[in-house]
Amino acid sequence: MWRSLGDRGRILLDIVVALTVLVLGQVDLWGASGGHIVGPKWVSAVTFAVMAGAVALWRRHPLEGLLVALAVFSVTNAVLGSSQALGGFLAATVLAYGAGAHESRRRALWGLAALVTAMGIHELFDPSLKSVGDVAGALVFDFACVAIWFVGAYGRARRELLAELRDRADRAATEERSRIARELHDLVAHGVTVMVLQAEAADEVLDSDPVVARMAIRKIQATGRTSLSELRTSLGLLKQGEGRALSPQPGSQDLADLIRRTESAGLPIDYHWDGDRDIGSALSVSVYRIVQEALTNVLRHAHASAAAVSVTVDDAVHVVVQDDGDGPSPDHDGNGLPGIRARAEMFGGSMRTQAVSPHGFRVEVVMPRSPS
Repeated sequence: MWRSLGDRGRILLDIVVALTVLVLGQVDLWGASGGHIVGPKWVSAVTFAVMAGAVALWRRHPLEGLLVALAVFSVTNAVLGSSQALGGFLAATVLAYGAGAHESRRRALWGLAALVTAMGIHELFDPSLKSVGDVAGALVFDFACVAIWFVGAYGRARRELLAELRDRADRAATEERSRIARELHDLVAHGVTVMVLQAEAADEVLDSDPVVARMAIRKIQATGRTSLSELRTSLGLLKQGEGRALSPQPGSQDLADLIRRTESAGLPIDYHWDGDRDIGSALSVSVYRIVQEALTNVLRHAHASAAAVSVTVDDAVHVVVQDDGDGPSPDHDGNGLPGIRARAEMFGGSMRTQAVSPHGFRVEVVMPRSPS
C-alpha cells in the first residue's frame, strides 16, 4: 500500500498519523476527570505533544522517534510520577510497531529493550498501583505495546523472507538462462563448425571429384539433421505440460557418433573409454557436452591435424581432449572453455588446460561421481 504513494504522500500520511495521536491524546487529557494524571496537566500535555511529534518518524526513523518519545516520557514519570493517559499509550504503540516493522533486526531489538525499560519506569513511579489487581491492569497495556512490536517484527521478517525468496528465484532463473545458453552454444557451435568444414571440403572437390563432393554434402545433411534433432530436444525441455515424448539428450553413449561426425570434417581422432559406462544421466550429458565443446574448439581455433579423446572412470570421471594444433587464440573470448569449466564445477569438479610440447593443447576435466 505504501508503495502506491509517492515520497510526499508518505510524509503527509506520517503527519496525519502524528496529528491523530496528538488530538486523541489531548482530548483524553483535558476531557478526563484528572484522577489518572499525576502533576500539572500542562506538563503532561507538553509530554504527550512531544511524543506525538516523534510519531511522525514512525516509518522513516522509527528507532530514533521511539527513543525520543520514551526518554521524554520516562523523565516526566521519574520526576512527577506516572500518569495513565491515552496520549502516551498511543504514541508508544505506534512507534513500537514502526521500530519492529521498519528497522533492522538489531535496531528493532534495541527499540524493544528501550520500550520494556520505559514501561518498567512507568510502573515503578505510578502512585495508582496499590494492589496486585492494579499491577495486572497496568501490565495489560504493557503487554499490548510489546505485542504491537512483535506484530511489526513479524511483518518485517515476512517481507525479508519474501525478498530472499524472490532473490533466490532471480538467481535460479539467471543460472538456468546461463545453462541453456551453454547447451545451445555447445549444440549449435559444434554442428555448424562441422558443416562449414564439410562444405569447404565439398567446394574444393566439386569440379574435380563430384562423387566425393556429393558424399560431403550428404554428411552436411546428416550433421544438420542431428543438430536440429538435438536443438529440438533442448528447446522441448523448456516447455511445460505439452505431454509430448521427447528424444533423450545425448550422453556418453553417443560419444562414438560425435567422434565420427567430427572426423568427417577432416580431423582424425583417437578415442577410448576406460572404466564403468554407467555414470548417471546428468554426468553422462555433461561428459558429452564437454567433449563436444572441446572438439569444436579444436576445429575452429587450433588448426590441428589430429586429436585424442580419453575418458577414464574410477572414483571420478576424467575427461582429456588433446590436439596437436596451435591451441586457443589469445584474443578469443567465447563460451567454450568457460562453459566447460562451469559444467565441471556443477559436479564439484575442476578443469585444467595446458600447452603440450612441441605443439598442441590439452584440456583435462575431473568430476567426482558423487559430488558433494
